[in-house]
Amino acid sequence: MKRTSRPGFSLVECLMVLGVVTAMLGMIGSLAAWSVRESRDVTLRLAALEGLANLMEEARITAYAKLDKTWAESRTLPSPLLNQIPGSKLQVQVITEPGAFALKRVIASIEMRTANSATPHNLTLATLVAEPAEAKP
Repeated sequence: MKRTSRPGFSLVECLMVLGVVTAMLGMIGSLAAWSVRESRDVTLRLAALEGLANLMEEARITAYAKLDKTWAESRTLPSPLLNQIPGSKLQVQVITEPGAFALKRVIASIEMRTANSATPHNLTLATLVAEPAEAKP
């Protein structure tokens, strides 16, 4: 009996292709989910850095004499940022620079925890604030 070949694919070939396509879709789906999580983390980090930058601007416009430990301890994160990054901690320090005449360093850092990371991210900004020179008549 002579066997004739017909054009087409066998069941095994179709199942193999279906398996490869399923694996590819799974990889694409996990890559998309990872991308969305990382995008959210980057957005939160940028929001935290903007909050720190605003705090540095606030330090620059505050009277030099008022920049002290009390001022630093009274600083808090804005409520919208606290809502976006629950469990984050703000730490602000005002340090008088040794050997420098009338110069203070303001350091602000945020320890933020995200759902994607087991370890917290620490973001820090610092600025120097000088006592304004007295105007001469």
